[in-house]
Amino acid sequence: MEIRTRIRNIREKKGLRARDVAQKVGISRPFYTLLENGNRRLTADLVRKIARALDVSVAQLFGEPAPPPGTPLTLQPGDLPALRAHLRPLLGNQTNEAVDAMITWLNTAEEDRQVPEEDEEKAEQGWG
Repeated sequence: MEIRTRIRNIREKKGLRARDVAQKVGISRPFYTLLENGNRRLTADLVRKIARALDVSVAQLFGEPAPPPGTPLTLQPGDLPALRAHLRPLLGNQTNEAVDAMITWLNTAEEDRQVPEEDEEKAEQGWG
């Protein structure tokens, strides 16, 4: 199966319209439709952006299976904007620096993680 077909199948399975994905990728809906139909060339950058918009890995777009639940997540520097966007509704008015600190902490090996004492109380209270 071609990557274009996988992209369409994933988009439809997630109940997304071409317009929704195009907007997340930052391109027009007509151009996105041309990409899905094979009338325009997919660049590596577009594949990466489409994967993020569909909330799947680039490997999944190429037919690799999704990682099993519980697989450790390794974040790359390029993942920060998308992760910030996902975390923003959950974190309210936190600054990008606070979100980046959380991402760095999550990306640290579990045995090396340290929580400052003042944050332990906040964590127990739900970071309120």
